[in-house]
Amino acid sequence: MKKLTSVALATLGLVSFANAQATKEEVPAKKADAPAKPATDKLAVGSAAPAIAGATWVQGEEVSKLDKAGELYIVECWATWCGPCVAMIPHMNDLHKSYGDKGLTIVGMNVWEDGLDKVKGFVKEKGEGMSYRIAYSGGQKSTFADTWLTPSGTKGIPTAFAVKDGKIIYIGHPSDLEEDVVKQMMGKDFDAAKFAKEQEAKKEAEKAFHAKLRPLMQAQDWAAVKTLATTDPLTKGKDLGLRLLIHANTATNDWDALSALATEVKAGKFGEKATANSLVVTFLDAKTDDKVKAFATKLIPMLDTKALSESEDVMQRMGYARALFITGKAEESQKAITSVVAFINEKYKGNKGAEEFATKLASIIEKIKGGSFPPMSELR
Repeated sequence: MKKLTSVALATLGLVSFANAQATKEEVPAKKADAPAKPATDKLAVGSAAPAIAGATWVQGEEVSKLDKAGELYIVECWATWCGPCVAMIPHMNDLHKSYGDKGLTIVGMNVWEDGLDKVKGFVKEKGEGMSYRIAYSGGQKSTFADTWLTPSGTKGIPTAFAVKDGKIIYIGHPSDLEEDVVKQMMGKDFDAAKFAKEQEAKKEAEKAFHAKLRPLMQAQDWAAVKTLATTDPLTKGKDLGLRLLIHANTATNDWDALSALATEVKAGKFGEKATANSLVVTFLDAKTDDKVKAFATKLIPMLDTKALSESEDVMQRMGYARALFITGKAEESQKAITSVVAFINEKYKGNKGAEEFATKLASIIEKIKGGSFPPMSELR
């Protein structure tokens, strides 16, 4: 499994099966007999959007030219084997349901995957959970790869292309296409050039932040990490800052600080999107003592159990199950682990690594019955 690559997730330090939900998965190595492709013009923000050609439409009406005046098109590249792509499906589906009849067209373009039947089966299984247009590019060697992926330098997925009035206005991770951004793009007064400059400035800010954070993480200077999380504009009062603080306080076993964070999350200090669910992973390797028990007791009533049950974050579900056990709710903990195993087996059927992890995870059920809940380190 690949390690987490986004700062927001990488700082959790969780190296396991759940890392399949990292920011991006890289393109699979091409087959040895793949012919060399001719050079093509570079595709970037501001470029005319190529036609979508050579694709097989699995679901929804075919779209070839993305040039309808005022229409916003999002071409989101994904694959069934890509954990981060699967994690993005609910987000794309929500956008489609909210704006599909208001000028937004989403095309889920399956790429780098040899097997049309596999894609059809996956989409059918998703049902209403993946209700937007779906197309199959044709595998690793495809016209779409030659006209979109290679010219844009795309080497990882999920990657989204946003197109308006026939021009590409965004290339990047689909998670950045939040509802407010999409609404901005759909607006009649949307300024593509201004938006492109803002996106470039954002990338530069993120690059500078990474440069500051990386050496602190490597040196395990947790005090400095916490200072950065609470002062840098990219993290102060935001979910990313919360995740950094969780990681730093967990690394120093500071459960009093984690309890304070839980209170701040409840008060909305880190924004509406930050929830107590972010804190549950702290239990994965925690040694149970009075402070840990006190924290778990305080945290569990704050959890949005509906959001947790719908989440595709395996580690989050694991943390919740262990928190239940720590607080004396062994039977509920056992049910939670059982649901995680079922989730993995359903969502990642045929994935050898996932199946092996699910088997190890199932062993926890018997240990819970025996009065113990092993740390995640024993399952890695």
